[in-house]
Amino acid sequence: MIGRYWTLQGDVPINTTVTLPEEASIVSLNVVPEVIESRDGQVVLFMPAGLFEITYVATKRPALSSPNYELFAVTIASIVALGALIYWLERRRTQPPKKKTVEPQINLEKLFKEHKDLRLEEQQTIKFLAENNGKAFEAEIYEELQLPRTTTWRMIKRLEKMKIITITKSRRQNLVYIRTKYRIEKGHKETKT
Repeated sequence: MIGRYWTLQGDVPINTTVTLPEEASIVSLNVVPEVIESRDGQVVLFMPAGLFEITYVATKRPALSSPNYELFAVTIASIVALGALIYWLERRRTQPPKKKTVEPQINLEKLFKEHKDLRLEEQQTIKFLAENNGKAFEAEIYEELQLPRTTTWRMIKRLEKMKIITITKSRRQNLVYIRTKYRIEKGHKETKT
């Protein structure tokens, strides 16, 4: 509509290109675009990932049945769908490996007997790892114990120094394992003394 304010809102997981109608004038933006260009009488904005809101005034009556608007709507829908797919794939990729049907058990009695000086949060971490097949991502430990990230990281480094756990990188995350010497071997029954 001529002279009316139009607001375009979006929440996208990736950088997005937004093309405004011909002869549109931007009134306000809630975030600064990475690039602003003018192409064939249209303003083109390259918006960063996240929530954005663009308010503009149309100085020329838009033709609602114009193929440009249909192309614009299809482009935005495609970008949102692609962003959702990328987000879903990234979340799926960063999940820990699935548990096997037969899980090795952790000999907690042996571990706690050898390390009587463990702090409460260290014991909780070891029990959490034992419940998760002897391994978990550092972020999962952080979430489980509700400790600050740096405190969790220092605690994990202490456990590694005590030779209770090992730390490996897996998909840009730290994967924490209880060492194999504390695992109960398959077919071996633990005897209590």
